[in-house]
Amino acid sequence: MRRILKFVFLALAVQGSALVRADGHSGSRHVFPLVVDGVFDDGTGYSTSFDVTGLSEGWTHCTVWLDGLGRGRLLEPSFWVYGHGAHSVRTRGVREFRNGYAILECTGRVAAQATYRRGGGDGSALGMALAPPSPATGRIRQFVDRSEGRRTAIAVVNASSWSWRRYRLTLFDSSGWIRDIRILDLPPGGFISRFIDELLSAPNGFTGSLEISGSDFHATGMLYEGGVFTTVPAVPLDAY
Repeated sequence: MRRILKFVFLALAVQGSALVRADGHSGSRHVFPLVVDGVFDDGTGYSTSFDVTGLSEGWTHCTVWLDGLGRGRLLEPSFWVYGHGAHSVRTRGVREFRNGYAILECTGRVAAQATYRRGGGDGSALGMALAPPSPATGRIRQFVDRSEGRRTAIAVVNASSWSWRRYRLTLFDSSGWIRDIRILDLPPGGFISRFIDELLSAPNGFTGSLEISGSDFHATGMLYEGGVFTTVPAVPLDAY
């Protein structure tokens, strides 16, 4: 499992000309900072599905754009959703493992979520986790846990499609003291996903919080313990 974790959160920075600002969980445009898809040598692997519920009257046309994963990863990149209906589209999960991010663009209002599935070589489900879309924000905070074999990861997307952005990562310990600081530069539409202990000094046994501040970005977190994983909310602090 340690080898799998190493590959799931490889650092990745890419250009993303299609990225645009998205806000809230129910709109016409949503950003998912993390998409995982593909298999490892032992036959286990990941896929991501996008579950969409219509909120507009009549038909709504939607398209999922993937960045960082290459072409041909989605079974159905474009689809229609009617009124109060729903539709789900997933990545194929059969090629070499890659990760990236996704933009869902629709002609009307929809609610959406991403479902991450880890599967065994025999096709059985070994774990699942859900994540809402990430609104554009200038400041987030999330829980960090490295106790009892757990590891927390973060995925960040630059919300600008035309300019480099600089972000300040500040790690606080459980008493609220600053433990470490790092400056992160991302290109237009750039993306990075890493375990937090690969970015900042968070040794085994550490618990605390991570704060990211800067110009508009999207972020989501994941928490792993052995073969079990879940999403970790990256709480926007703009309104606080």
